Amino acid sequence: MRYEEIDTPAVVIHEDIMRENVKRMQDFCEKNGYRLRPHIKSHKIPEIAHLQMDQGAAGITCQKLGEAEVMIDHGIKDILIYYNIIGSKKLERLSGLCQKAKIALAIDSLDVAREISKALVNSRGEAGILIDCNTGYDRTGVNGPEEALELAKQLMALPQLHFLGLATFPFPSGARDWFASAARLFADAGIPIQTISAGGSGFPTLSNEPIPLVTELRTGTYVFNDRTCVLNGWASFDQCALRVLTTVVSVTNDIVIVDAGSKTLTSDIRKGMTGYGYIMEFPEAEIFQFSEEHGHVDVSRCSQKPKLGDVLTVIPNHACGTMNLHDEVLRLGNDEIVGRWTVAARGKVR
Repeated sequence: MRYEEIDTPAVVIHEDIMRENVKRMQDFCEKNGYRLRPHIKSHKIPEIAHLQMDQGAAGITCQKLGEAEVMIDHGIKDILIYYNIIGSKKLERLSGLCQKAKIALAIDSLDVAREISKALVNSRGEAGILIDCNTGYDRTGVNGPEEALELAKQLMALPQLHFLGLATFPFPSGARDWFASAARLFADAGIPIQTISAGGSGFPTLSNEPIPLVTELRTGTYVFNDRTCVLNGWASFDQCALRVLTTVVSVTNDIVIVDAGSKTLTSDIRKGMTGYGYIMEFPEAEIFQFSEEHGHVDVSRCSQKPKLGDVLTVIPNHACGTMNLHDEVLRLGNDEIVGRWTVAARGKVR
């Protein structure tokens, strides 16, 4: 199938761009001495996870158990789940995963660690533990190096758990001092830190030199890039591998309607952004409103305007949210569709 024959709306992955993005990040990590553990919530596709592993990634990061279950079923065996696991149902599932793969968890409280330990004692499983650290994002994480040390001491006494180190998301500039202080405290206490894991798509822009103490990078959106990455200076539009094709289905003066609405494109709008995506053929256009199956586009600032039946190419504001709206994506190579990928971990929010 030729590119122009694609039925819309459709998500298209430009494989050559995606592979270059994967290589660029892997090269960055190897140059700076980081293990790369990509976050698969950005793509949710086992085949892409295997590509990342084949290029040198040490393992993958998942946000939810459901994502990890899918990846393990497709042969990925080294997984960090960056989420507090709470509740008997989830602990039962976690115990099953620990029988099938090498599992690490990021946690931020002794209560969480105790319940995980109990579950793994019963199932004879084991898990590595990273302490989630709040270095400024104020979402989850212990609130200071002293609290991290105290939690480490407590969880080291729990059976079936192995303390690995510290982690944070994202990695603000203040995180350097946070981890430097933690490293001194842990050294004084005689507790080794094997891993300091940093998250965030913008991490590579922080420095061209290795950041002391950081050993592992968790990043996800780099595999595709999106409008947010471009806005933040992390990528160019030409480096955006994920694109949504949409057809103009109605034209009224300076407003056109396309067949991509809230069920096709993410509704995320980031700071400094207007509209729900960047239309490559008409940069001055703005997708200013959604219905479920309609996108409302203001083309008043365009010197040339889309016509009925035109197919437009949209770079979404947020690739991760867009991927979770679709069952499959089309693989594009040399302006032809060369295959399809099932978004196997779509909707795995439990």
